[in-house]
Amino acid sequence: MADPQTVREQYRTPHNLDARIRLHERFSTNPYGWLRWVFDQFEFPSDTCVLEVGCGTGQLWTENRDRIPRDWQVVLTDRSNGMVSQARSVASALARQVSVLVADATLLPFADASFDAVVANHMLYHVPDIPAALREMHRVLRSGGRIVTATNGAGHLQELIDLVAAFDPELPFARQTGGRYAIENSPAFLSVFFDAIEARRYNDAVVVTDAQALVDYVLSASTVQALPQSRQAALAAFVHERFTDSGGTFTIAKQAGMVCGHKR
Repeated sequence: MADPQTVREQYRTPHNLDARIRLHERFSTNPYGWLRWVFDQFEFPSDTCVLEVGCGTGQLWTENRDRIPRDWQVVLTDRSNGMVSQARSVASALARQVSVLVADATLLPFADASFDAVVANHMLYHVPDIPAALREMHRVLRSGGRIVTATNGAGHLQELIDLVAAFDPELPFARQTGGRYAIENSPAFLSVFFDAIEARRYNDAVVVTDAQALVDYVLSASTVQALPQSRQAALAAFVHERFTDSGGTFTIAKQAGMVCGHKR
């Protein structure tokens, strides 16, 4: 899903993202939450100036509010005005040095070598020009600075993809998995600009026990929202039926992790 207009519409408000986040929050099997694990991978020193590109609603920081050092300076950016509006509300409640602004990942409004660390959490596969975004992240990092990118891997949400394909094999729901920038191919992207590339995996799955939560997730996808309302309703009914047939639980594999590096 790298078409700029599609991405803008998909993330114009937090509604679609929230539907996906809720499924993971409610039904993930790993008791140690994803965003807590992401924060563990930062390994940033004190007095760090951190930039998050594509911050969404800022949930990464609310989930770790108790862990943000007071001497960190945090800047959050997102291309969506709707996301930035919600992230600003989050930032105002953190009582930390956090600022939020609208910015394009491929044209960051910061001087060279402005940050000690850059975070890109599940967003690079949405960027039409991934190398341009990484080039900008490299530019605004100081020498030796750390980049931390989160993404998905092969087989992520495969059971959900198969479910939608059973309804309509021509519906390109699999595009939602972010294969353009995945755990498997992201080191090749990063190694153009960064050294010491390292991939780390997060072990998890989703065991869904609420059919409507599964339906909400499927209907949040841009490829599904492009369907006529009658087809969306038919898909929702199909998902409900398959959920019932599965005995009231639906297990989905997850493949997610971090790929990190340092500026040369």
